[in-house]
Amino acid sequence: MMTPAPNSDALATVVISNACEAYGEFLATCDPLLVAGVQAAGERCLWWWGDRKLVLLERPITPSPMVARLGYHHTEILAPPDPTTRICDAIASSPDLFQRVLAYIGDRPVQLIPYSTTPALLRFAAALRAQSLTVFLPESPRDRTLSDQIEQKIGLRTWLAAHCPHLLDQMPPGIPCTTPAQAQTAIHTLTAQGHDVILKPNTGFLGFGHLRGQAAILSHLADSPKTPPLPWIVEACIPSAQSLSPSAEFVIPPLGGGQPRLTQVGQQVFRGAGRYCGELLSRQSHTQPWYAPLVAAGFEIAHHLQAQGYQGHFDLDSIVADSGELYLLEVNARRTGGTHLDDLGRWLWGENYLATWVLLSVAGADSGAVRSLPQLWERLTPWLYPRSDAGGGVIVTHTAQVDQGRWGYAIAAQSEEDAIAIQTQIQTALG
Repeated sequence: MMTPAPNSDALATVVISNACEAYGEFLATCDPLLVAGVQAAGERCLWWWGDRKLVLLERPITPSPMVARLGYHHTEILAPPDPTTRICDAIASSPDLFQRVLAYIGDRPVQLIPYSTTPALLRFAAALRAQSLTVFLPESPRDRTLSDQIEQKIGLRTWLAAHCPHLLDQMPPGIPCTTPAQAQTAIHTLTAQGHDVILKPNTGFLGFGHLRGQAAILSHLADSPKTPPLPWIVEACIPSAQSLSPSAEFVIPPLGGGQPRLTQVGQQVFRGAGRYCGELLSRQSHTQPWYAPLVAAGFEIAHHLQAQGYQGHFDLDSIVADSGELYLLEVNARRTGGTHLDDLGRWLWGENYLATWVLLSVAGADSGAVRSLPQLWERLTPWLYPRSDAGGGVIVTHTAQVDQGRWGYAIAAQSEEDAIAIQTQIQTALG
C-alpha cells in the first residue's frame, strides 16, 4: 500500500535508529566502546526522510544547531534516559515514552522508517496497531527470512547460486566454515592457490571481526576467546592498494509498486585494518570503469529480490582489485551509512545534487582537544555549511561522543579535491 510522500501532514513519520537492535547478537561479542560508537553514529538518522518526523534514538543527545541551520524545523527527538541496544522494546515498555510517541502521532496514520526491520520493530508496530492506529512499514519486507539470508555472507552466496549464479562468479573465492578446523583447512586451501586470506563472521557488519592474513587468523584461531562467533567464511583477500570499495544503494518498492531505484553510488572510506568510517559521493564515480557493472549487478539483484517480496533499502558492496577487476562482496538489507548523505543531498539541493556537489562523510572523527559541542561549533564556524561564499562547507552529523573526542561530519564541496582540502583545514583547526 502506498503512503504519502515525505513531509506530508497527512500522516506521522517515526524514524527509528535501531542499528544495535539489528546486530545485537553480534555486537554483544564486541568491545563496548564499539557499541557506543554505533549508537552515537545513529544520530545521522536525523537527516533521513526530510523534516516532519519524530526520531527515536538509542541514546540521549543534545542536538547540534545544525538541525535548525539546515531547515529541519519540524524534526523532534525522543530517546530513553540511558543508552539502549533495544530501542523498540525500550520505547514500547516505557509508559511515559510510549505515550509521548502516541501524542506525536495523534489520530493520524503512522509510518515507521527504521535502520533495519527487526522482530522488535514488528512488535513495536503491533503495539501501535493495538492503539487502533493505522501503521505503514514502507521500507520493511513482510518476510524477514529473505533479508536474514542475504545479510549473511554464506547465505548471500547460496541465494546468488539459486537466482543469479553468474554474479556468484564475480565474488572472491570463499569457503564457509562451521568449525575452527574447517577454517584452518580453508586457509591452507586458498593460500596454496596463491591468495592472501580474510576471515569474516557470517553475520558481522562494518568490518567488525574481520581478520586478515594467514598468520593473524591462525593465531586468533589458536586463542578461541578472541575469534568472532561461528560460522565464518574464509575468502581470498582481493589486492587493492587504494582500498577502492564502491557501494551501490537501491530502494525497492513493493511488487507492483514500481521499479527498483538507484539512490547513490559511493566509495566507502576506511581507516586502519579495513574499518569502515564513511562515504564519498561524487559525480566522478559515474565515469569509472567499475560503475556500470556494479550498478547492473545491483539492479539484477534488486529485481530478483522484488519478485520475492523484498521492499525497502539495500546496498551491494564491492572492491576493485589492483588489476581493475570488480569483485562483489556483500549485501546489506537495510539503510546504510551512506543513506543520510543521499537524503541530505535531496533535501538541500534536489534530485540532481551530484551535478553540483561532492559529499564526503566521516562517521567517527577525532575532535582533537575539543570536548564540548559549543567548543566544536566555535572552532568550526568558518567552515559550517552554508558559507557565505557558497563554496560548500561542513555539516555536523553527530556529536554524542564529542566529550570523548569523537564526532561525525559530512563535507559538501564542488569537487573531490575541495572536499579533501576542507577536511584538512578542519582537522588543523581542531588541533
